[in-house]
Amino acid sequence: MIEKVTIPLWQNLIDRLSRQDYFRIVLLGASNTERYFPCLHWTDVLEVGLAHCFKRKFHIINSGMCGNNTVEAMKRFDRDVAAFQPDIVIVTLGGNDCRPNPEKFIPPERFAENMRTIIHRIQELNAVPILQTYYQMNIEELEKTEPGRGGFFLQNMQAVRDVAEQTGTLLADQHRIFSLLPDNILLYRLLHDMYHLNEYGNMVFAILLLAHFGIDAAALPHNDKLLPAARLCRTYAQSGCWQVRI
Repeated sequence: MIEKVTIPLWQNLIDRLSRQDYFRIVLLGASNTERYFPCLHWTDVLEVGLAHCFKRKFHIINSGMCGNNTVEAMKRFDRDVAAFQPDIVIVTLGGNDCRPNPEKFIPPERFAENMRTIIHRIQELNAVPILQTYYQMNIEELEKTEPGRGGFFLQNMQAVRDVAEQTGTLLADQHRIFSLLPDNILLYRLLHDMYHLNEYGNMVFAILLLAHFGIDAAALPHNDKLLPAARLCRTYAQSGCWQVRI
């Protein structure tokens, strides 16, 4: 049976950004937010899409840092988030809290509490927090190389969903959609390694995020590079893997 997934339109946020003369977005995360290798990154596509919709009246600050868990992200929050006086903060964390390494591992219950703390600190800035789950990692390979990490990763992604629902925080649930893709698409077309997206995967990730803003990536100017990823999203939105409005 095809699972029905709907990408919610963040209409209140869209209206707010349309009214503002200027807004600033900070991206808080780890290596998948930073830039793992040179490529067209999801943050690039996000910027182009927002500029097409809202014109050039915003800036995006990338505060991703490779390897960060929630504790490390909170330690640099004042410098890397608050100092920029953001209007929006997109938080993509949870992939390193599940590492079976005493210096990195954060139990799921504490991870969830850390996410609540991050939301509260963002709200104290009068900014809008947005939680974003990861794409689907290669869970089978994760379990082979780092036993336990795959299971804790899935728990953390569910924790992000739960915290978003409990706090009324906007959620871009990328993981739910990526996890419905066939393995041959996920493993051989979208992932660079077991942890990270390749360039094509980054484009799909961005297209799904832009859909929350009511932005159709296929309609962007100079979209030649994006079109194959946009077509893949539409193919699986219409039949085969999921039913989703994008």
